[in-house]
Amino acid sequence: MALDDETRTGGIPDQPALLSREDAEELIHFQSSILQAVAFGSGEREIIDRVCRLGEAVVPGSVATVMLLDDTNRLNVHAAPSVSPEIAARLNGLCPGPESGSCGNAVYRQEPVFVADIPTDPRWNGLRSLAEDFSLGSCWSLPIFSEGRKVVGTFALTGFESRTPTSFQKRLMEIAASIITIMFERRKQSDALRQSEERFRQLFEEASDPKMLVSEEGRILDANRKAYERLGYTREEMVGRSVSDFVTPENVSQVPERLKRVRLEGHATYESAQMHRNGAVMPVEISTIAIELDGKRAFYSILRDISLRKEMESALKESEAHIRGILENTPIGLATASPEGRFTKVNPSFCEILGYETGELEKLTFQEITHPDDLPSNLDNYRRLLAGEIPSYTMEKRYIKKDGDAVWAQLTTSLLRDAMGNPLHFIAQIEDISERIRTREQLHHLAYYDTLTNLPNRRFLLEKLDWALALARRHDRSLAVMFLDLDRFKQVNDDLGHDVGDELLREVAARLSACVRKGDIVSRQGGDEFIIVLTEISHPEDAVLVAEKIVESMSVPIEIGPHRITIGISIGIALHPAGGEDDMGSLMKKADRAMYAAKDSGSTGYRLFSE
Repeated sequence: MALDDETRTGGIPDQPALLSREDAEELIHFQSSILQAVAFGSGEREIIDRVCRLGEAVVPGSVATVMLLDDTNRLNVHAAPSVSPEIAARLNGLCPGPESGSCGNAVYRQEPVFVADIPTDPRWNGLRSLAEDFSLGSCWSLPIFSEGRKVVGTFALTGFESRTPTSFQKRLMEIAASIITIMFERRKQSDALRQSEERFRQLFEEASDPKMLVSEEGRILDANRKAYERLGYTREEMVGRSVSDFVTPENVSQVPERLKRVRLEGHATYESAQMHRNGAVMPVEISTIAIELDGKRAFYSILRDISLRKEMESALKESEAHIRGILENTPIGLATASPEGRFTKVNPSFCEILGYETGELEKLTFQEITHPDDLPSNLDNYRRLLAGEIPSYTMEKRYIKKDGDAVWAQLTTSLLRDAMGNPLHFIAQIEDISERIRTREQLHHLAYYDTLTNLPNRRFLLEKLDWALALARRHDRSLAVMFLDLDRFKQVNDDLGHDVGDELLREVAARLSACVRKGDIVSRQGGDEFIIVLTEISHPEDAVLVAEKIVESMSVPIEIGPHRITIGISIGIALHPAGGEDDMGSLMKKADRAMYAAKDSGSTGYRLFSE
């Protein structure tokens, strides 16, 4: 990576000198002591105090302090187990600056500051009286950074004699500052996780719909108040039992198949019927998605009461007269149509969903307002219903509204016949499910696409690569798999921060997409790794040309704000067929090995896999 001079951050410590065996063992002991405290679950404050005391033990005649910046950008003592209260009180509220002592300078300059002789050093001019009152001789301070290289505080060792730190002491301080940084980041992550769990629990408990968390095996892990009160149980009576215990007998046998669908597809929506404790039957529509819970896969289900829908379906089948009587006031769109598909009567909700007046709809057929892409399946169901092959059908389809927009609806259609079995008219029921479809599409996008770059993710890639290989074998065609890894990307994150790193990844994704054809696949696997599948190539040289195009594209500097960044890329290429019968796994391994061979060469470029 190449950076312009004005973007260099500075403050990067020189490579430390080699340590003596005794010093190395002392460092190992220092780290082991801290790791032991972490492993045994010691609290943050206890661990930081231990870091301070270990630092004081390794550097005799010193006292350790940890100071943190507050909301006003002033430093305050956070931990100082050996410092007197008088010194701590006078240090609190320290404003970072060029004459604010070692800690104030470390924050001001965002780099380590080692003051060997406080009485003569101008960086202590602002704290001269403090130094004189307590006979301070030296002070070594390192800034503490949070994620994104933002300074949040300092770690310092202050002595009562003038002295310069050895390489060993500098290394020890770097380790101590790193451990303190880890402790603060762990606290921040823990706080964020706790807040997230609290928000989830609040949404889960206060939801207006019944909700359940279910294990992969179908046992209830948790249920919200709506769920257990609706069934007449307590939470304790439901948790741990199988979901099959709470559905009607005819639905018990379908539970394993429904759980299997969610495992395979990641989500599913289906109808079921629950049993109240008193024996009452309650029809529901269940929307379930697969989630990760405490490191394990689980299912999150929302149960929607569809009693009204079922009642309406039953009423529709009883008689046309009854349908006409109830229907004008129902929120669900209802209509009758002739055997040819022309509307003969519609209710207000039907008109409202489609944006037509009653008289306008009664001049149209359902074929004229059905989306062209959905018409074939609609006509097939219509034909089967007329032929008596099915008693009714339910499907999701799009209607074209009067204003030209499409609206998603769930259509349920049955056919009323006379005493001789001749068709009289169709009875259609529609419900606007546009919001449900949008939610489903959003869930699908989250499952198959990378949220940062909007490229397909690994799950998408594996499914499509398997399909592409099958087509290549069937039609005797070739394809190529390319593994790509950015060179020196970690340095961008470390030097310029993760926000710049994220923008860099988005630009790389755009450039990679511009280098391939529409039918090819560009996927982000995570971090700075990408995979490209060239789904159809004529010659191996085609893949080489694409690789060269990518290398050339990446040679153009990327401008992000004031930064002008040049990033390298290493590419490994595996071809199919290339002798033997390649499967998806072997192709990806070959491309991965070729990519590491390209990276080991030490320069941006590509490498074709060869045995």
